[in-house]
Amino acid sequence: FRQPRAQMNILILLPILMSPLAINSNCDDLISEAKAYAAQEGLTEPSEISLELKQHWLAETQPEYLPGVALLYPSSDGLYIAATFADKSIYSDATGFNQKTWELGDVLEVFVSTPDSPTYWEIHVTPNNHRLQLGWTEEGFNAVGAGDRELDEFLISDPDFVRSSVSVDDEKDQWSTLVFIPWESIGLTPGPEEKTVEIAICRYDAAPDRTGAILSSTADLTVASYHRRAEWATIALTIPGK
Repeated sequence: FRQPRAQMNILILLPILMSPLAINSNCDDLISEAKAYAAQEGLTEPSEISLELKQHWLAETQPEYLPGVALLYPSSDGLYIAATFADKSIYSDATGFNQKTWELGDVLEVFVSTPDSPTYWEIHVTPNNHRLQLGWTEEGFNAVGAGDRELDEFLISDPDFVRSSVSVDDEKDQWSTLVFIPWESIGLTPGPEEKTVEIAICRYDAAPDRTGAILSSTADLTVASYHRRAEWATIALTIPGK
């Protein structure tokens, strides 16, 4: 990963979205691990936003739920996301690029867009660092769900659309990933201008001996569907020049 050039100032829009930014003290160790991994990958400036993945749509979390955190590191070139997950069964059967990763094991899922864009992007990263990249519209996603269009129509085949790295720590039962999304990949111009994004960082926590994954998200979702764009956080980023 490239070295970020400058620290950024961050403004969170919409006060009702502040609640997902509150971090439970039980996640302090995961935050430290995410920061350490980001530093290992070359991010030396501190992150000003820490997000906790929760099951906001449930009155009580599932017994199998395990915590996860994501840290945002905007730069003039793009957005870095460092995430660390507690995971008692770290695995993925993914073997290559643009596979159906959510059917193959553990996955980090990043959903991102800009307020005026009809397109939103879905990025998956597995613990063995395979990626799935999709560019959606609401109409397109609904058409695939209804069986009227094929998923392949929305795949992004450019392997440099985003970049990712992964570290697995079996002794601590956790894994970390760093994802870099260039501004150009989501229709924004690199540079010091303010960037406003809509974002949700989500997770499939799977286990070989369990039917169905345990879901969690940074978004304040009212139902367990990551594609509910109106419930993602809207974040304005003011970035100093290079």
